[in-house]
Amino acid sequence: MHSGFGRGHILVLKIDCMTKRLLLFALGCSSLVVADAQCKISPSGMNLLQQWRIERSSANVYDRNTLAQMPVPAHKAIISIVPGSSLSVFDSLLTDVEMLDENIILADLPIDKAETVAALPEVLAVDFGRVQKPSMNYARVSGDVDAVVNGFTYKGVSHSYDGTGVVAGVMDTGLDPNHANFRNDDGSLRVARVWSSSGTSGGYLAYTTPSAIASFTTDTRTETHGTHVAGIMAGSYSGQGRWVKQNSADSPSGLSEQSSNIPYKGVAPGATLAMSGTSLLTDANIINGVSNIVTYAEQAGMPCVVNMSLGSNIGPHDGTDPYSQSLAALAKRAVICLSAGNEGDLNMSIVRSLTKTKPSITTFVKDNKSESGVIDIWGENEEAMTVSLVIYDTSSKDYTTLVSVDASTNGKYEYVGNNASYTQNAVFNSAFTGYVALSANVATYNNRFNVNARLNVTPLTGNSTKLLGVVVTGSAGQKVYMYGANCEFTNLRSVSGSVAGTPAYSINDAAAAPGIISVGSYNSRLYYGILRSGYYGYYPDNYTYNDISPFSSYGETFQGETKPDLCAPGCGIVSSISTPYFNAAGASESNMSASATVFNRSNYWMNLQGTSMSCPFVSGVVALWLQADPTMKYDDVMAVINATCKKDLYVTDGGNSERWGAGKVDALAGIKYVLDNKASLGGIVADEPGKLVFVTATAGGYDIYVAGETSVAASLFDISGREVARVNAKGNTAFISTSGLQGGVYILCVDTPAGRYTQKIAV
Repeated sequence: MHSGFGRGHILVLKIDCMTKRLLLFALGCSSLVVADAQCKISPSGMNLLQQWRIERSSANVYDRNTLAQMPVPAHKAIISIVPGSSLSVFDSLLTDVEMLDENIILADLPIDKAETVAALPEVLAVDFGRVQKPSMNYARVSGDVDAVVNGFTYKGVSHSYDGTGVVAGVMDTGLDPNHANFRNDDGSLRVARVWSSSGTSGGYLAYTTPSAIASFTTDTRTETHGTHVAGIMAGSYSGQGRWVKQNSADSPSGLSEQSSNIPYKGVAPGATLAMSGTSLLTDANIINGVSNIVTYAEQAGMPCVVNMSLGSNIGPHDGTDPYSQSLAALAKRAVICLSAGNEGDLNMSIVRSLTKTKPSITTFVKDNKSESGVIDIWGENEEAMTVSLVIYDTSSKDYTTLVSVDASTNGKYEYVGNNASYTQNAVFNSAFTGYVALSANVATYNNRFNVNARLNVTPLTGNSTKLLGVVVTGSAGQKVYMYGANCEFTNLRSVSGSVAGTPAYSINDAAAAPGIISVGSYNSRLYYGILRSGYYGYYPDNYTYNDISPFSSYGETFQGETKPDLCAPGCGIVSSISTPYFNAAGASESNMSASATVFNRSNYWMNLQGTSMSCPFVSGVVALWLQADPTMKYDDVMAVINATCKKDLYVTDGGNSERWGAGKVDALAGIKYVLDNKASLGGIVADEPGKLVFVTATAGGYDIYVAGETSVAASLFDISGREVARVNAKGNTAFISTSGLQGGVYILCVDTPAGRYTQKIAV
């Protein structure tokens, strides 16, 4: 279950995260082929499969006489295959097949064919069913964005970048593309594409024209996460409205309501927006949505950055699972930024090696309660461990084993709980309501032993002695990796060898995917105004101005790489919210930070915080850099990040990269680095060293500036060497039009008295 990386505080409307009802039943399968297939299906996928079986077999749900006529649901699935496999083996099993990479396909998979597909020798893993949930005026100043957008002088030349010519994509939930924040001054939309899906079927509706997008309301009225995120990345509204001015970001002094230009526009207000929204954030829906954005950008011939303020604490944290591999494939085609996570202050991880004297780990569920918890336990190889869910009685000092799994479990869930369909246990029934479940297998994609536990437990009134715990036992030298979602771990002094959890491995699982930029959060403001006289919002005492946000996740991947890659403002970020959400929630304007009635509708802005907010800040900054050099890829962007992030403003961590990565993003220092290093980044090649050339993407073409020259001649060639455009201009500036050209890569040649310069550009 993926963490939605936006967290609420005082006077912040609650943004409920997406949840998924967990399966309450387990069905065994007898054949060896099916058992092998189960090992290839992700744990949440097995849950989904078993739930479907229960529904099909229950007379209370379906009329047995008409079962054959009931449609079999299809789910969008991510399937890892052996490279070089023929897709023809799937002809009668899958529909809408899209190949993301040589070893990853995205397809619609009918639930009754899941095990048949998984049993194919060409298939390594099937991933479907896991559900993710969603994780600026002062922020813009802190990240040096205003100077880049408003204009700066560098080496005697004036520049400004706002993301023009770049696709800024967002994959999220709760989108309102008709918000004033996503319109030009004349009211026309800046959103070029919207895709909306619901459920697990993988189908989506595409809105590809201004009139179609104008008719779209939202993917869901129960969320506004995506609207807030998109506003941070590329919101553009700075017109009239009501908002609250304050003197400083770390003080409530001088709060006063204004009726003037709202200062909360995003980082890249000139970028072209593409939005994928879904009411159900399954792995496959997310990959489908990101693929739509990337494909559109390629067809439009524009560089692309995609923001993903989504994540999960569970998973192998090694980048090998189908979801991570799918992201890695898409990251070869666009820059992808990912939230680090919001569990940096939660004790939800344990990483420890077993020893000869201590061959087991015992830990307890914090607060003895978890209504939708998942515990994901991994070994470092295929060697099996024994994992047990237990009840420990603090009075009698006795353990009661509820369910135990090892290598022989082979993917099937074992359930214990109050319902008559579960295995019954008198001790559990006397102390808790709900259920617990365990499943174990060796993951086919990384050959690591994995145990997945699902918890839905509440202690009964009067239960003061019985605690729910987890015991992991193995051989000396085995290393245990334990991650909790909606679940923390604590120790008990009276239990020898029991261990507590830590936030030290709280990083988003997909941060380990190759080519993904992970983003943590720091506090760029501690107070924020609301449209209610005499009131304001603020953060607790453990939030320090300009320091790391307490919630910002961090940790090592399985390979030992520290994450996040960098940090950005993510605490106290004011941005747009969805008007359909506002209306459905019965929200009050007095709790908003700004409002504007314009373009024949009401528009609102509010404060949120989380790595969901810091991530689109970095995505917006990347859009600015891509405007300066459209050829940049992941390695190029990381070079800029590592060279230019600020490292002199840490407070409590003293510059500790464990939480900060490269440091605090600096848009201005980064853009200067891009301009200085275009040659090394593959952007400009100086055939004859001489003058410095600047090429900037604008609407309909490229501006060319050659320092100190009196004339500029430029030609544009396609990849076959045919000249398709030419310009001759007096002075040191010229504009070359790309109007009428097909999307793709072209070569720009700039001839000056000092020599010739060439650059690859994207049209």
